Amino acid sequence: MLEGKMGIGARSLEEAQDIWEALSHEDYGLEELARAYRTRRDFPGDYLDRVARKMAFPIASSVGIPSLAVIEKKAYNISHASEDPRVAPRFREVLGAEAFAVLPLINQGEVIAVLVADNLFTRKPIGEEQMRMLETFGHEAALGIGNALAHKGLKEYIDQLEEANRRLKETRDLLVRSEKLAAVGQMAAQVAHEIRNPLVAIGGFAKLLKRRMTGKEGDIKYVNAIAEEVARLEGIVSDVLDFASPRGPYLTRGSETPILEETVFELGDQLRAGGIRVEKKWGEDIPHVLINAGRIKQVFLNLLENSSNCMEGEGTITIEVKEEVDVICISVSDTGPGIPMFPCRVRACGILIPMPR
Repeated sequence: MLEGKMGIGARSLEEAQDIWEALSHEDYGLEELARAYRTRRDFPGDYLDRVARKMAFPIASSVGIPSLAVIEKKAYNISHASEDPRVAPRFREVLGAEAFAVLPLINQGEVIAVLVADNLFTRKPIGEEQMRMLETFGHEAALGIGNALAHKGLKEYIDQLEEANRRLKETRDLLVRSEKLAAVGQMAAQVAHEIRNPLVAIGGFAKLLKRRMTGKEGDIKYVNAIAEEVARLEGIVSDVLDFASPRGPYLTRGSETPILEETVFELGDQLRAGGIRVEKKWGEDIPHVLINAGRIKQVFLNLLENSSNCMEGEGTITIEVKEEVDVICISVSDTGPGIPMFPCRVRACGILIPMPR
């Protein structure tokens, strides 16, 4: 689409004479003329500027001379516009001149603008010498416009680079922050490892003292408090280790039943001491599935410990494994009051929910 952007000219012969008079006294060159046009909107000749800005033509050979100049990249010198079928009536009406020249402004092989000049008031044809002057002027104008467009494009490119650099800095800051958080996580995991060993020793000695302190009920409650607080701290340490140093899924194909057997065996002494019996219900034909043995064992341990801790006195824990449609269902039930929202005692360390992630 060709759109009018600028026009310099007069609306009458008298105004044209005033413009020529002003130019002769002011000694305007091309640069001064452009500067006066930009800074003085009352500069003689802005009438044609308003007319030019109303022009708009699609770039097609059937539209007229300006479009042909763009398509063919060549100049046209029209002497009798009313008799030339290539001149569109609308263009001739707006221009109001019988003789005019159209010059494409070409920069780096591309048409970037079209220059239209006429002899509206002199009514003289535009000669070869005037066309050469117009082409010289057009060449300089094309260079100037091309440089201006390049400068604008360069500025936009610089703005894009600055925006990209700003985003890069933000990303770098996020990476630095992530690295710091990762370092804090590693430090937390190391501290947790160091704390766990003495906690295990303290818990073991507390249990040993409890077994030896027969008949000393007043002192046993203090030993129980030590053992329970150690168990709570062990749970916190386990949570820290799990979240600060998350392990991958490491899924392998296997069966849950051997893991259940192993878990029940490890808790056997604790369950028997509390008068708790474990009833196991599963067959030999349970299919193998993809599991994380370490994680699922931790889940079973927490379930059984919480269940045994919540039962008051003797009772039964029932573990059932069965195959349903495309899934293996494992249920753990007991004869106690049920597993509450929070563990009944501090020995249930509270990592049941995060472990199966």
